[in-house]
Amino acid sequence: MEPEFSQPIVAQVPPTRHLLVPVWLIAGLSILNFFAVIALWQRPESEATATADLVQILRESMPALPNVDVLAEDIANRVVDAEGKGGAGILDSEAIVFRTVADLEAEFAKIGAQPELDAFAKVFQAVDEWAFSPEDEPRVVSVKFQQAERMREIVKIEVEKLQKSALEKAAARDGFADYASAQRLLDYFPISNDLKVARLLRSLQDGQASLANKLDALQRLRYNSWAVRQVSSALRYRDEHLGRIAWDPLNGNVHLVEPVASILGPIDQKFLEPAALDFYTSTYVIIRDTLGKDVRRKFAEQLTKPDIKRKTLDLF
Repeated sequence: MEPEFSQPIVAQVPPTRHLLVPVWLIAGLSILNFFAVIALWQRPESEATATADLVQILRESMPALPNVDVLAEDIANRVVDAEGKGGAGILDSEAIVFRTVADLEAEFAKIGAQPELDAFAKVFQAVDEWAFSPEDEPRVVSVKFQQAERMREIVKIEVEKLQKSALEKAAARDGFADYASAQRLLDYFPISNDLKVARLLRSLQDGQASLANKLDALQRLRYNSWAVRQVSSALRYRDEHLGRIAWDPLNGNVHLVEPVASILGPIDQKFLEPAALDFYTSTYVIIRDTLGKDVRRKFAEQLTKPDIKRKTLDLF
């Protein structure tokens, strides 16, 4: 069912004359700018004279413009302020200052031959906001291209150095710190549509992915190596102390429980590789069978108590 309207749809459209207000306003502001320049060129003798003359001109020429009095006085005041700046800054617009190629080269020279990437990036950010004359643009593009190549080479050297260093660290957490630093440096790599540049960036990113996998594998290997040494130490303790005290069915070798549990307890079995886990399990069985039946429960409790501190991968 079609909805009913109390009035025709066309009656809801604003009158055409209302749509002309923005056009009048735009045209009026353009004329205001014109008279502002004329007023500055004529250079009246005083601020009061400048304001009064321009206000009067605008009121007579554009009486229908909304808020003409306020706009006229504002324009006049800006023109008078601009006179004190030698004409620069009319209507709050600043004259464009063109930098030269020499300025550009001098700015890059400030950071030296082996700059920090943070400083390099700040210079690039600063010069990107500079304006250059059209005739200097080709040379400016060439200088920026050369500096971008230089920055890429620094990023490549520093990233590869950190990747190598990460694998040489004794603890994986230190290696991952180098990995994170290398990842941060890659953010400074100037990208380009050039295929050679794209391949270099991809190579460095692939190196990061490979490094992360290697660090993870090294971390687990180091953990398992430590765990095997711990298990061997527990088994050795059992052999050494079992021979000194004859097995007594009344105490069930209870003296072995706490020392052995303190050696095996820090090992988190979920991080063990199959071979290391098998060694841990077989050693546990050997030590358990050395204990009396009542002592075995105590041994199990010692290895599973809530407050035991197990070592995690991030320590290796």
